[in-house]
Amino acid sequence: MTFLNLIYQRINSLHIPIIFFLLLFISCAPVYNPNNLFMPGLEEKGDLSAEFALGSSDLGATAAFALSDNWAVMAGAQTRSINENFSEKSNFFEGGAIWFQHPESFFHYEVLGGLGYGRTDYYRRYHSLFSGTWRLQYMEADYTRFFLQYNIHFPLSIFTFSVGARASQLYISNYEENIFAESDYRLISQQIESNFNALFLEPNLNISIDINNVSLFTRAGLSLQTTGPENIMDHSPFMLNLGFRIRLNTLGSK
Repeated sequence: MTFLNLIYQRINSLHIPIIFFLLLFISCAPVYNPNNLFMPGLEEKGDLSAEFALGSSDLGATAAFALSDNWAVMAGAQTRSINENFSEKSNFFEGGAIWFQHPESFFHYEVLGGLGYGRTDYYRRYHSLFSGTWRLQYMEADYTRFFLQYNIHFPLSIFTFSVGARASQLYISNYEENIFAESDYRLISQQIESNFNALFLEPNLNISIDINNVSLFTRAGLSLQTTGPENIMDHSPFMLNLGFRIRLNTLGSK
């Protein structure tokens, strides 16, 4: 019993900082929810590769079509909708081009670049840690994203290990955040910014199981803000996605 009591006392002494940390973590209103890094694994002209992912960025789908043995076009969409003690609606669409190479060697690689547009609407009801009152938080923002990404794939038997890194330059517009007292709807704070920029570096690791033309993958990474106003630019710092990819050759060579 002495050991169990010691453990209980340690947990008891830590519960305040743990709760405080969790409150800080969930107190942000993320403007930017980074979507799954697309890793199409194209090999030749006529390849059609489509990924469907579910995870930290919620539900997303991206597809690419190889116009030649080195060039492809891509398009994708992501949606996020949460309704619990808070609600968040976020939609994102993007398109771009891919340069890829698949030499007869241990690895192959691809470079992606493009443009996307997204919008986030966020609402949260929370209990203020210091005043002890209930508050309502509203945030909305539009953003345009330019991105450049590099993937390297290492196939090994039925497994493929991949690493990717994306640089995402965001242009945020029409940003507004309001916090009200729930009791009388009194405005406590307001922050309005017409536009600002932020740069994110987003490394990722991927492991997939490849069965014929279908791959099941798990993908994890970080979204690290390097420039821009940190006091405004709340975002989701972690990326974790599960999904599957279908790759077919429309010309019938594979």
